[in-house]
Amino acid sequence: MKLRRPRLTGKMRLTLHLRLMTGMRIGGSDPGLAIGAIDLPVVRDPISHEPIIPGSSLKGKIRSLLEKITCEYEIITKKDSSGRIIRIITKHGNDPDSLTGSTFGVAADKSLKTISSESMEEEVIIPTHTRLFVRDGFLTEKSRQQLERSKSYLDTEFAEVKVEIGVDRLTGGPQHGNLRQVERVPKGAEFECEIVLDFWDVDLGEHSDIVSALKDKSTRASKMVRLLALGLQLLECDYLGGSGSRGYGKVKVCPGKMKILQFNPETLSVEPVKELEQWDPEVLPFSSLVYPDEEKSIAAAKPGEPKAIEQPQAGK
Repeated sequence: MKLRRPRLTGKMRLTLHLRLMTGMRIGGSDPGLAIGAIDLPVVRDPISHEPIIPGSSLKGKIRSLLEKITCEYEIITKKDSSGRIIRIITKHGNDPDSLTGSTFGVAADKSLKTISSESMEEEVIIPTHTRLFVRDGFLTEKSRQQLERSKSYLDTEFAEVKVEIGVDRLTGGPQHGNLRQVERVPKGAEFECEIVLDFWDVDLGEHSDIVSALKDKSTRASKMVRLLALGLQLLECDYLGGSGSRGYGKVKVCPGKMKILQFNPETLSVEPVKELEQWDPEVLPFSSLVYPDEEKSIAAAKPGEPKAIEQPQAGK
């Protein structure tokens, strides 16, 4: 039996902005019982204290939406000590040979396979780690200036506080003792994010260069990129963060730059084979399903003096 590890062939680096169309909350650390503390704070950068979008939240949300579309999960009911618990466990998504599994990655203990004695003479490719990397998203400079100008209207630093109360569904009145303060990033804020996708030689099919492989819809490389595009489309139709069913977390995906790198093992060099100011639709077929008529490119955004986020006037 021959064991062969796939060779890393290149990378695709994508930048994008996530624009908040409604307030968003991705939960941070519990402040405990400090006097005046917010009940449900947002996650922040520990140095700048600015709200961030963790890469784990963005990647996990996209994967969850895609597995609902591809049905790469099964529902298994297990009972705990109290006799009730329902767990959703991914099935095909944990298969390193599946499209979702090979793109987003699987746990190390789930990537191992049992090889029968009949296949001892076959060449076996060792499963690889995740190909998709999603970086943390940070406020753009323009949004930072907007929030600074609007700080007199904000309840906390770079965020607003929404007071919620539970409603008695029988009477329609408020529930006693069910008042909570929810911190969220206000509508209009933009976060700059980065996504990196690895390509291995087994992903390119019969092609020797990445760009040709990406334009061939039969290759795994092309399928992974189209899977990512679908995930971003689904994200616009869904929500990011918590409380999405109550109006939180609606986002707009604004495509940015695209850079494709190919590695040459003979010369030990990195060759930029494609670098664009916005995503190439032939390579990454992303089109907004929610905002089809709006300008989506960061590069096409008109420069201008950042203004304070408009606040409603009293009595309106």
